[in-house]
Formats: sequence, structure tokens, C-alpha cells
Amino acid sequence: MTVFFLSQWWASKNIKLRVLLGVLFVSGTVQAQQQMSAEWVETRLGELGHLRTYVGRVAYKDSVGAIEIEADSAVVNGSQYVFVSNLKFQDSIRVVRANELHFNEKEHVAQFLGDVFFQDKKGSLAAPEVMVWPDSQKLIAKGGVVFDLLSRSQRIKANHLIYNGKSDVGIGQGAVVATVVGERGDSLHIQTDSLGFASQEENFTFGGASKIQQSGMYLFATQGHYYQGVLQATGSPEMNWSRAQQADSVWANADTIEMRLEDQDLRSVSLFSRAVINLSGAQPGAVQSVRGDSASISIVNKEISTLRVLEKVQLKFEKEAQTITLGGDSVAIWFNNGHLDSLVVQGQGDGSYQGKDDGVSRVSGKKKILWFENDDLVRMLIVGNAICRYVAAGENEGNKVDFKGDTLVLDFDQGKLSHIDVVGNVQGVYLQNKTEKVP
Repeated sequence: MTVFFLSQWWASKNIKLRVLLGVLFVSGTVQAQQQMSAEWVETRLGELGHLRTYVGRVAYKDSVGAIEIEADSAVVNGSQYVFVSNLKFQDSIRVVRANELHFNEKEHVAQFLGDVFFQDKKGSLAAPEVMVWPDSQKLIAKGGVVFDLLSRSQRIKANHLIYNGKSDVGIGQGAVVATVVGERGDSLHIQTDSLGFASQEENFTFGGASKIQQSGMYLFATQGHYYQGVLQATGSPEMNWSRAQQADSVWANADTIEMRLEDQDLRSVSLFSRAVINLSGAQPGAVQSVRGDSASISIVNKEISTLRVLEKVQLKFEKEAQTITLGGDSVAIWFNNGHLDSLVVQGQGDGSYQGKDDGVSRVSGKKKILWFENDDLVRMLIVGNAICRYVAAGENEGNKVDFKGDTLVLDFDQGKLSHIDVVGNVQGVYLQNKTEKVP
């Protein structure tokens, strides 16, 4: 929004005044002509100069600047100009409405007061008070400021806003809320203590206690930056995401979280350094916890599609009495309609599975692939130095299985280990009731 000013109005220092029938003509060295008219004009002479009062629908026109001002009354006292009540300012670019306009010729600053509303082709600004410095095009708005940019569907609300019309940048302070609306109706909301912005771009820098919201996503951070669809938060941010009208959700924490949005629709989340992710499944009691050095989440049609974690990976899956733990160098997890579908763990690492009313299966290998149905583990494939050790629970706790091979396939039925296949360089021991059998 370009800041205007009535520079031609007060530029002349060699002014001659003539009052006739309520009309004031001002002419000077700038070769311009300004006219003020009212139903009634009163002039008082004093030691400090002339005090003129205009009453009854005051009208001001500047023939050079194409400026028009209307008000119910006006007062001119030396270098002080005041227009009062039902104020309307208009030039070739913008319209401003307010209750009052105060101008100080010496300090070269204008002050609009009371229900101030700026509007031009770029957007609008509303506030109780607006100060304007025409030379630098600086603007300060105070008290419940609302700044709208029509072309980019952006809105900034703040208690205090500073804006520079030349550089087209500004800063909002105190209970700031920035909103960007996409073409399909999805919107991004940033609530923060302080917000720097470039009004002609989707460009925000936020600091202080901040909350970012997009559809079912909430991000809490102390500082960050948003630029044309990329949101980056630092200072150990935390993220919460839930699928619309579903129970599955994600909580994530890392040193840095980066999000990518398309038309304000969240598409992916990246976590850098000390990433921790907790996922709650669509079924009650289904919880997955993943830790690693970094992670990425892909979202398709507002559903989690893929989760990938790198470096020093630790996974833990829980559902009712079932618990799965796995470790490795990296993991990729796929989802289907909010449920676990399959996952791949790369790198040598240990793991375990404990089912409902069943024993504990401890596994190890270079690569582990797991398949799920309704968040229940149904098959596990272990490749490369594959090991499985199973100890039964309860009355059958004496039953033990210890297998090694190139590849192991473990099948599960209703939460219990039901079948094991071993392929390549097979070694194994099966113990039942303290009787040893060697395959």
C-alpha cells in the first residue's frame, strides 16, 4: 500500500490568503492552487498567528495533487491543521475515511484518528489511529489493526503495525495473526508476538510464542519463517496433526521442522536433528513411536502416505497387548487410509515382538520388512544375518525357538507367532518341555 501525502498543500512558504463568502484560496510559489470552502468561516487574529475555523461541510481541493478532503469542520492554527468528523480523503490512487485528520506542517507528519480506513487497488488497512510520514512513506497504525491484501488473499491483524510504502515491508507486534487463503479455500494462520512481512509476497518472519495452524495441523515454535509455500520453524518446535473426522494423529518434535504447502494445503513435513514422532492409529490403542536423526512425512489427500526416518532409528509400536520394537539405520513406513500398511527397516539392528497372551520373539538382521492389517502385524521378513529367538509365555514358557539363516519369514495370526520359514545357511534349535530337537 503506497502512503500518500498532501505535500503540495503545505509546500509553499510565500502564502497569500483571501477569505470571501466562506471560500479560502491559497496560492504560492509551487504554482498550485488549493481551495477550502465551508458554509461558515471564522478568523481570529492573535500574537501567535491566525486561527481559522471552518464549519458546515468543509471541502478542500488541490488542483495539482488531485486531492479532495471533506469534513464537517476544520481548524487551521499556524502550522497545525485539523479536519473533524465524517472525514473523507481521496486522491487518484486511494480513499481514506476517518473521524479526524491532524497535520503538523513543521514536523511534516499526519495523524488520522477514529475508525480509520485506507483503501487502494492493492488492499486496505483499518485501525483506530494511523500516523503517516510522507517523506519516507512510513506508516504506523495502532490499536486493533487489520491489514488486507486483496491480490494475495492475505490478512494481518496486530495491536501495532509499522509499514514502509517505498520498500513494501513492515512489522506487526502484539497479538499478531497472519492469514493466507489458498484458491481452494485452505488457509494458513500464524499467531505470534512479532511478525515481519513483505506485503507483495507470501513472506513472513515470526518470533516469540507462535502457533501456526493449517486445517488439522498445529505447530508451536518460538521463531520461524514462511516464504511462498515453505514454512520453517526452529527452537525445538512441536507439531500436532490429525486427519479430518478421524482418530489417527501425529505428534512430532525436532530441532527444526520444515513444511511444504501447495495452495495452503499441507503436503510434506521434514524434521531435522533429534526427531521424535508419535503416531496414534485410527483404531483405539494403536500407537507408533519413531526416533531418529531426521525424518520426513508425506501427506496425500489430507492423509499420511509415507514416513521415513534416518540415522539411529528406534521404533516402537503398541496396540492393546502387542508390542513391536525395531532398530536400524533407516526406516520407511507406508499407510493406507490411516492404518499401518507396511514398513522397511534398513541396517543391522535388533528388535522384538510380543503378542497377545504370547511369548516374546527377538529378531535381528540387516533388513526387516513388516506387513500389517488393521494395525496388526501379520508377516515379518528378515534378510541378511537373520536371527529369531522365541520364548513362549505362561504354561508353555519352556518352549523355545532359536533360528539363524539368510532369510527368515515369520507369520502371525491374531497377535501370535504362528509360522516360521528359514532359507539359506539354516541353523536352529527347537526346545519343548526341555526336549531338544535339531532340524
